[in-house]
Amino acid sequence: MVIFCVAACAQSQTATGPTAAPSGPVTITFANWAAAETATKDHIAQSIATFEQANPSIKVTSVPIAFSDIGHQLQLQNTSGNAPDVAEIAGNDGLALVQAKALQPLENLLSKSYVDSLLPGEKALGEVQGHLDLAPWTVAPLGFWYNRDLLSKAGLDPASPPKTLDQLTAAMAKIKSAEPDVIPLGLDTTNRTFGLDVNWALMKDFNANPFGGGKATADTPAMGRYLGFIRTLGQNGYTVPNQKIGYFRPLAAQGKVAFQFDGPYLQGVIQSVNHQSNADFYKTWGVTTLPAGSSGKHFSTPTDHQLVIFRSSRQKAAAAKFVEWLSGSKQAITDYTVRYESSLPPVKNAISTFPTELNTPVFKAFSSQVVPVVTRPAWGDTYTSGYSAVMAGVQKAIAGSEPISQIQTEMQSELRIQLGG
Repeated sequence: MVIFCVAACAQSQTATGPTAAPSGPVTITFANWAAAETATKDHIAQSIATFEQANPSIKVTSVPIAFSDIGHQLQLQNTSGNAPDVAEIAGNDGLALVQAKALQPLENLLSKSYVDSLLPGEKALGEVQGHLDLAPWTVAPLGFWYNRDLLSKAGLDPASPPKTLDQLTAAMAKIKSAEPDVIPLGLDTTNRTFGLDVNWALMKDFNANPFGGGKATADTPAMGRYLGFIRTLGQNGYTVPNQKIGYFRPLAAQGKVAFQFDGPYLQGVIQSVNHQSNADFYKTWGVTTLPAGSSGKHFSTPTDHQLVIFRSSRQKAAAAKFVEWLSGSKQAITDYTVRYESSLPPVKNAISTFPTELNTPVFKAFSSQVVPVVTRPAWGDTYTSGYSAVMAGVQKAIAGSEPISQIQTEMQSELRIQLGG
């Protein structure tokens, strides 16, 4: 297909093209957490080796850095003048590097054929003030998973998951009554940027933003309604407060979680625990969009992995070839993105182009329902400074008895301190 000729197209460009082959052997460094994790380290190494075979003038040195450390480490390396050529990044860490002016804008570095192949929404997630600073790699928005067996046991229609928050609240009450040992909703409410990422789409359901326009706005009625919903989850035992999303995944595999707000990779986690066949998994689990608030609109948050090139790189052409290959080549998408990241590729017409790999109920639901409603959180310096105050308030709301209005006042005060006004 035309949109997947990235590697071949890049190789055939003239020396004046944005990703023209380097004139001699070069080495680029690639900082990533894929090489630091047991589940993916061998497979990203094989993907890199395949790229090197296709591009013998480029060698890639993979530098493993843990996911929890990579944002901070890249900031330190950039400050010390020792940044890698290419890095894997996600969420707020990417926007923080943009605001630190560490990254090379990509619109004139990557080939037009590659940029044109990208899904507009995925391309937009990497754009800041008119520049493409982050190239999309793996597409993994948060979807609303539901266990059909548990819905049936609670007397709910297994083919019709909740479409609104009111319907969700009613469904959770029925599940809690019928199956007391089941957790109605798996929701990350930890005090970390990822915790706020997960809750961002839920806040959007209430038209809430704790720091709209870069200022403290935690005292609005919308934030009060969101925190009131969070209070309901905790008081009624609809979730387990202040747990990482990873806490709920093995329980979901055991049939102990009815709904879960999680990415497409949940399927792989569940099957690694309970060893369900694909057919049995699709019979048990479905996925759709997060139930809507009063506006009727649905929202999702991206947990995508992105690729960046640092301004300090002396091998930008080689780095660009590598980024295009990892993100857009048919071989990398088939052999790594889908198979080992359990994610969609960031390219147009992915389902029809990869019918064997992506023609599943889960991938089709993510592609047609979830990806179109993705909204980028207010990542950047404000997010970095303010997330802890917000999630501290969320934790008080879900696990405590302090009045919501008082929680809002405390959150507002702390955000003013952190954000400078």
